[in-house]
Amino acid sequence: MTKNLIKVVALVLVLCMLTAVFASCKSKKKPAATTAGTTTAATTTTGGNDVVVPPYDGGDTLVVGYSPFSGKFSPFFATTAYDQDVAGMTQVGLLSTDREGNVVKNGIEGETIAYNGTDYTYTGIANVEITVNDDGTVKYAFTLRDDVKFSDGETLTVDDVIFTMYVLSDPTYNGSSTFYALPIKGMEEYRQGMEQLGNLILAMGPTYTANDNFTEAEHAEYWAALKVAGTDFVKEIVDYVNASYASYYTTSYGGKWGEAIAENEGLKVAFGMAMWGFGGWTSETTYAEDATGNVGLVGEEYKNLWTFTDSEEDASFAAVVGGETKLFTRATAETTANLYYISATEQTEAGYVYTVTAFEGTRYTGTTVYDGAFEDSLGNVYDCTTTYPTLENYWAAVEGKYVAGEDYVAEYSNLTTTETAGTSLFDFLNANTNDKFTKGIQTGEGAANISGIVKTGANTFEVNMTEFDAVAIYQLGVSVAPLHYYGSDDLYDYDNNKFGFVKGDLSSVRAKTSNPVGAGAYKFVKFESGVVTFERNELYWKGCPKIQYVKFQEVTSEADKVSGITTGTIDVSDPSSTESAINTIKGANSNGELSGNVVTYNAVDNLGYGYIGICANTVKVGTDAASDASKNLRKGFATLFSVYREVVINSYYGDRAAVINYPISNTSWAAPKPADEGYAIAYSKDVNGNPIYTDSMSTDERYAAALAAAVGFFKAAGYTYDEATKKFTAAPEGASLAYEFIIPADGIGDHPSYDILTNAKEALETVGITLNINDPSDSNVLWDALEAGTCNMWAAAWGSTVDPDMYQVYHSSNVVGLEGSTESNHYFIQDAELDNLIMEARKSADNTYRKTLYKQCLEIILDWGVEVPTYQRQNMLIFSTERVNVSTLTPDITTYWGWMNDIELLEMNKVN
Repeated sequence: MTKNLIKVVALVLVLCMLTAVFASCKSKKKPAATTAGTTTAATTTTGGNDVVVPPYDGGDTLVVGYSPFSGKFSPFFATTAYDQDVAGMTQVGLLSTDREGNVVKNGIEGETIAYNGTDYTYTGIANVEITVNDDGTVKYAFTLRDDVKFSDGETLTVDDVIFTMYVLSDPTYNGSSTFYALPIKGMEEYRQGMEQLGNLILAMGPTYTANDNFTEAEHAEYWAALKVAGTDFVKEIVDYVNASYASYYTTSYGGKWGEAIAENEGLKVAFGMAMWGFGGWTSETTYAEDATGNVGLVGEEYKNLWTFTDSEEDASFAAVVGGETKLFTRATAETTANLYYISATEQTEAGYVYTVTAFEGTRYTGTTVYDGAFEDSLGNVYDCTTTYPTLENYWAAVEGKYVAGEDYVAEYSNLTTTETAGTSLFDFLNANTNDKFTKGIQTGEGAANISGIVKTGANTFEVNMTEFDAVAIYQLGVSVAPLHYYGSDDLYDYDNNKFGFVKGDLSSVRAKTSNPVGAGAYKFVKFESGVVTFERNELYWKGCPKIQYVKFQEVTSEADKVSGITTGTIDVSDPSSTESAINTIKGANSNGELSGNVVTYNAVDNLGYGYIGICANTVKVGTDAASDASKNLRKGFATLFSVYREVVINSYYGDRAAVINYPISNTSWAAPKPADEGYAIAYSKDVNGNPIYTDSMSTDERYAAALAAAVGFFKAAGYTYDEATKKFTAAPEGASLAYEFIIPADGIGDHPSYDILTNAKEALETVGITLNINDPSDSNVLWDALEAGTCNMWAAAWGSTVDPDMYQVYHSSNVVGLEGSTESNHYFIQDAELDNLIMEARKSADNTYRKTLYKQCLEIILDWGVEVPTYQRQNMLIFSTERVNVSTLTPDITTYWGWMNDIELLEMNKVN
């Protein structure tokens, strides 16, 4: 909903780029008992219904419902997941992966690997042999198949691979791939001595200084183009917010303007700024968080409502009504009589005098009322009657937050990475200037080649690195692009350091951004009116696909993805796994199930997981966050949070999520499994290491046992406990009897973990500890607190990668505030043993050994009490049972093995 949702999405998209190189590398399942193309009808069981599948007719069109495309379908420059899928349909990766995300090293011969008790054979276009030398250097020796052809008939060779790697390594390359960051021998030397013209101008800043690299006119043109690109950049945000969250017009996010936003461009900008954290409605009045209807509209103002009470303990004030003194307490939604509001207060020497008036107006059930103008983050105020914020105002606010003028390149890079709604600021600039500022300028000496990339034969080559990096193998699995199409055969001469283009000039590659060509299963035909059309590649190395045409069709809403399947306008889609979508699907199928005669449902674990975080720097005893007392303090809270997970997550998600017990996504091969030795429920042991629960305990007994264990942890942390009242009366130095928990639940408690907190809050109150739940309507409150290192506890979700490397999130060097840190270690966990294990795991090519190391890492993280793993949710895939022959879908779809794997084997049902 806000930019922070986009931050998560952007991270996921980057990770998709990491694995996108495998998108069109299909596996081959062991031969089935029957063969495709049979002329007799087959009967399959789908969701309990017998469905007659007509004979396959050898053609037809598969229509896939997609979110909007950006039109950048290049294997080099695609950024969004949707554009990457378009490119992936046309490309083939150097390497492939199995269903758990492991790289298949012997693709030519194929590898048979078991998954869920079934053997699958995975093939690819190359073999790779990894040799770690005694001096720590690493050699990746590749052998290519010699029978792979691009869709235009040209044979794929080592020269195409080398061309691809040099494009990704060019000093002017600015796509999503970070291939150039690999520790390849000679990479640094090759990239030095050249810089993009735009970067040189940007680094100088808006004031021109005479130099040999560019003219004053070029400088002026660039900065003018940057301003235009800035308005394009924020317009995309405004358009995205208004398209995706129009339902929020009538809530606090829309202020008093409501549906008027839809008809007013100025209000749309204001709404986009408010949702993205660059302004808000003035004259804000905040009422109770529980939204129980205890606020009423009096004229044009909202008032808190009160009613009578006989309890002095519950009373907030006393007032004279009808000559009689009454005690007043806050009204609730159930209160229907004796409703009053305070219309004025006056302070006298005797105290406050309340003017209480009977309420006869309209009840209000929201939580926040915005009834004023709009103020942007720079302090500019717009009355939204005669003055409105413009895109130029919005861009000025964004620049004002990020650009201080000390390092323009880093500042604008941080700006576009953090705030993007999909397209980079520099992509807008380059598109507006025909890539004029992407050309390379020679600023010094640079190597003529990358010494670590070596052609060793007609179909062999090697990549040599200075050190081992466990993630490198995924980056090496590049989409092999045709040299003759994206570059020039005339400019390729390996022996004379010519690699298909002029170093520093990727214009020929950029010119093909919207028209991909490769050796994938399908050929790109066109993109128009929101539809990408493909035609099968008859030269595909794994066999000609069964379906003749595939169309990726833009769908404007999540609901339309579902209705498109049920009404027969689309065949495949991936709607959000909401209760509404689930109910619609069940209603469409005659059996009332998720899979049936109309829709076939498939659930795939999301590449990430939900968690509760506790900051070691703000939740500690004394000054040592690593002390046993500090760990016990955090584990007291973690134990109580943990016990409520099962009921709460099941209530929120149903079957669409599961509770997890280690801080790692279940999609990872490194995630501990219940059958593994030493597997344990998170925070299920007391301070003495004894089990908290027994199998015979009821739910309430488990809650009581968890609270008792939490009390034990708090006592061990040094809290003073009154045995008579059964409450804590004092906290040790550095700790507190009250902590704040920030949860981004839209101000209305809409978050998977919200009820975990309310339950824990009630339990903690019984022992004298206060948990203050802060549920801001603007989730930037949380992200700002995390970035400042001031947050006590919070709830969020991590996006994960195909490799379980823990360096970015848990290594001591990345603690918020440290110089040179990625500032992604919000937990402030600093543990030398953990650091060493993380680095050791990075250096090993043995995943069995790495899994052992990561298990130790996970145990240390849990021992610190800084993270409570909460849930692993699922994503939804749905197929038209009526049109798609679901028996030909690739089986055992996983996070790393999508429905488009084995797409050449997919068939449509015959339509009469």
